[in-house]
Amino acid sequence: MRKGSKSYTLFFFMVSLVANVNGQQHTSFTQYNLNKYSLNPALAGVQPCGDFVMGNRTQWVGFEGAPRTYFASFNTRVDKEDKYPKNYHGYGVNMIGEQFGFSTHFNLKLGYAYNIKLSRNYRASVGVFLGIQQLTQSFSQLRVANKNIDPAFNSDEQSSFIFPEISPGGFLYNKNFYVGLSMFQIYPEIVRTFGTNEHPLSAHYYLITGYRL
Repeated sequence: MRKGSKSYTLFFFMVSLVANVNGQQHTSFTQYNLNKYSLNPALAGVQPCGDFVMGNRTQWVGFEGAPRTYFASFNTRVDKEDKYPKNYHGYGVNMIGEQFGFSTHFNLKLGYAYNIKLSRNYRASVGVFLGIQQLTQSFSQLRVANKNIDPAFNSDEQSSFIFPEISPGGFLYNKNFYVGLSMFQIYPEIVRTFGTNEHPLSAHYYLITGYRL
């Protein structure tokens, strides 16, 4: 049994050396259902009244450099006087900020959606976010004994990157059911984290759905 255990340990160790590990680059929400518009621009104007949401999310309280997220969004429809419109336009704005370690991520987007009546019970909406993302990193917060011996740290104390954001989405719903699909970071961009380390921004896909029992 000992020989078998050593073999399994060696096997998993070798697999870990060649396996790729991918992490989520986009913002995480604990209760996305309270802020669905941030995940899908097609929801602009779905509610008959203006919808304003703001909040704050803190992880690992008490740890230095713990992730913190703050967000605010607003969306509404163009013509709110007509209570039962066949088709209408929606618009909104979405802001998200994140702080984690020595990095700060800021996202500001404007949204537009067109809502269509498909049948007596079903409606569909398509929309898009257009905006910018900014990634700022303060290398002065890194604790390195001697930064001069490593060219990766022997650089400016702070760097900032600004890049565009294009995020389309679709939404199908009635009074008891909804399903939506959206895409983020579809615009190809390569970001330098520190030194010579670079990584591309990966596309993120969000599928949301719900049913009222």
